[in-house]
Amino acid sequence: MSTVEQLKINTLLQSMPPGAVMLSSWLKDQGYSFDLQKRYRKSGWLESVGTGAMIRAGDGVGYEGGLYALQAQAGSSVHVGGRSALSLLGKAHYLELAQSKVILFGGAGENLPAWFRDHDWGMEISYYATSFLPPDMGLTDVEFKSFSIKVSGAPRALMECLYLAPDHQDLVECYELMEGLNNLRPDQVQTLLEACTSVKVKRLFMVLAEKAGHGWVSYLDLGKVDFGSGKRSVVKGGAYVEKYQITVPRELFDTPFNYLMNNSRRILEVFKGKDEKRLNTEIPFLLKAWIQRDGAVSVEISEFFSQLLLYNPDYIMRMFSKHSAEFDAWLDSLEHSMFTNFGNEMPEQLTLLKEKISASLRAYIDTDQPSLHNKTMAERILKRLEGISIRVID
Repeated sequence: MSTVEQLKINTLLQSMPPGAVMLSSWLKDQGYSFDLQKRYRKSGWLESVGTGAMIRAGDGVGYEGGLYALQAQAGSSVHVGGRSALSLLGKAHYLELAQSKVILFGGAGENLPAWFRDHDWGMEISYYATSFLPPDMGLTDVEFKSFSIKVSGAPRALMECLYLAPDHQDLVECYELMEGLNNLRPDQVQTLLEACTSVKVKRLFMVLAEKAGHGWVSYLDLGKVDFGSGKRSVVKGGAYVEKYQITVPRELFDTPFNYLMNNSRRILEVFKGKDEKRLNTEIPFLLKAWIQRDGAVSVEISEFFSQLLLYNPDYIMRMFSKHSAEFDAWLDSLEHSMFTNFGNEMPEQLTLLKEKISASLRAYIDTDQPSLHNKTMAERILKRLEGISIRVID
């Protein structure tokens, strides 16, 4: 390799942020011919991640680095959207496990290049090409270690969730996400609503926003929004919202406690399993039922907590991770709510349950799964269990 070529590759590697993909077409425009790129690969300076895309040799790269190349080098409108964007923005209703899926949106007719589709990013990529919103509206920058990428801002991300509902996104979870968006800017929401071409999305957005009681709703000028005409339905046999002429799941208008009780058999099976999507959908109802509890409710929902402690203890920690006062109250209630015999169980059964939960927590603590914060929470539960005696009330 000549001195000039050596200087050029040094300049390139110094200018490119670590973890970023480099497109061959973009490199050519920067003065690096295809032949020169080939020599750099043969010399071990660059590695291919697919036809037309490379990284510096030995560089670790995630989907974010690929997305950076699409946006910064190819001018693509592909971006992180929907629930994935809300997670990146810290707007998810509770902390998730290690990310296993990312949702991307792009403009209508815009395809992901083969190198991006075929590369193993270590997670599932779901991509949706649509024009229900202008491609450059409502985006924001999220900083990573050495570069930033564009993702949907919170109001656009929620609209993208609603675009996917109900087939690819649970509508009840959309409401849980909407509840956390209490500080949206009315002017941004107004712009997006006026530009949105999906009647379903606009109607659902307003149903959820008004149900959540957000103050910013009163600043919207809905007279400028085209909500279409005629009745719409996203579920059969749901609840009809006359103001927006749309039928939605009845669960949206049920209390969290009633929802748990009316669906207890199914939800307990979910809590016993490992389906992340279904767990993410159902667990917020348990948290809300606990927060809104009265004396009797804490006992009636104890079986849901015990099921999670037995089979998915990390979800208990993540559920309470942003609710320390509620976690403390729950710990204080354990003896009464979960380990008191009110005549419907034998004391021996409660003793066995306590032993099984303790074993589950010990196994959880001994793994690499919990964060330091969650591990500390689990240790507190275990210590609380050690001090609990089975009570019998005649």
